[in-house]
Amino acid sequence: MPKITLEIVPEQIMDIIRELSVKDKIELTRMFEQEIFADRFHNLLNNFGKSAQVVPLTINEIADEVEAVRRARYEGCH
Repeated sequence: MPKITLEIVPEQIMDIIRELSVKDKIELTRMFEQEIFADRFHNLLNNFGKSAQVVPLTINEIADEVEAVRRARYEGCH
């Protein structure tokens, strides 16, 4: 069977998508979410790791910060 190759630019794809029904757009959205979820999750974990490396906190610093927030909230409520 012969193959046909078409060159399509992203703007053309967007035009086609704009013509779809809401139901079809929702279906496409779900498909894209499933396809990119792993990449987005991986990037999120990498960003958390990078921020932890930039500003390493000790358990004592974390505990002090938690206590300060609790104290501020308690004083704000009373």
